[in-house]
Amino acid sequence: MPIFNFTRHLSNLRRLANPGDGSQFWIGQIMVIISTVLGVYLAANAGFERAIEFDAMVNKRSAYRLLGSLEAELKDNIAIVDKLTENLGIKFKDRKYMLRRHQTGKFVWQAMLESDHTFQVPPKVLTGVRRYYKNLEILRYELENNKIPNAYFIKRIKEEHAVLDKVLDEIEQEKQRLSKILTQLDISYDEK
Repeated sequence: MPIFNFTRHLSNLRRLANPGDGSQFWIGQIMVIISTVLGVYLAANAGFERAIEFDAMVNKRSAYRLLGSLEAELKDNIAIVDKLTENLGIKFKDRKYMLRRHQTGKFVWQAMLESDHTFQVPPKVLTGVRRYYKNLEILRYELENNKIPNAYFIKRIKEEHAVLDKVLDEIEQEKQRLSKILTQLDISYDEK
């Protein structure tokens, strides 16, 4: 007896194709199930892709706004520290009073520690800002505790601001890049 009975399988196929015994109904139902599963899969896949695109756009807009806020904070801090160095250049000024009077802000920098969008910012920017704040804290501490003279503090601050100017240029370039992408996607990103 042959392992594969060709005649039996052929008769089974004829029976399935015969419209008289109800097999057409079952074939139709199977096709409906297959098309439903395929349709749901394709719709879910398209929805997932759109969700990923939307998330990427939201991240770019958030990164743009975060960079703008960080840039404004750094510019404010530069102005504050410049005013401090100007006042320290005047003789007979109380250092501790001057340092207390000219406190820098770190609101945006501290908020970035908790933000999901911080690592959307280029590493050069994050590293540059972190180094600036660290060096500024060290210099302020040393000045307050009379470990360095005013002139050395002023000299070092000018050096730190020169480095920070490069970081601000990086921020501006990244903002322009994000602005171009968001404009192409027709997304409002700058609240004015």
